[in-house]
Amino acid sequence: DEWEQVCGQGTNCALASARQYAALAVDKENEAAIVFGGQGVGSDRFIAIKSEDDFTDRCESQACTDSLPPNRYKHQLIYDEDRKELLLFGGRLEATDALTNELWRFDGNTWAELCQGDSVCSVDTNGDGVEDQGASGPSAREQAAMFYEPVTQLAWVYGGEADGGVYSDELWS
Repeated sequence: DEWEQVCGQGTNCALASARQYAALAVDKENEAAIVFGGQGVGSDRFIAIKSEDDFTDRCESQACTDSLPPNRYKHQLIYDEDRKELLLFGGRLEATDALTNELWRFDGNTWAELCQGDSVCSVDTNGDGVEDQGASGPSAREQAAMFYEPVTQLAWVYGGEADGGVYSDELWS
């Protein structure tokens, strides 16, 4: 097997605006790769890619567009197969270049910020399907590893880099 360039410079396909440090998650239910953000991105920061000739703005309503999180890069994006939602964590906000520990959820229609900084979070901390109030979360970081584990139905965040180039060895769920 060999690599084949499908879209981009030198092809007849222009997928979306050029970017670096974007995040991608696979939405199996809708058979699409979902891309959010990235450094240098234009207005198309939330797209769905179904094939080399089928890519669209993932927001299908004004409510989605109005609730989009601020653009960021070096962040994490995962798809929760059980709840059929995307989770977006951390990264560096493009407008200010500041690290963030925001946690956002996209339910297929709108985005909601679950927690940020020292604010109270509303997240399912033990996998029982009930959102617990007062949960804390990871500190602001970029380039962490994040994945969804379907057996426990938990999202996990590991490592990353904090301000000042300090690497983290923390594991959060």
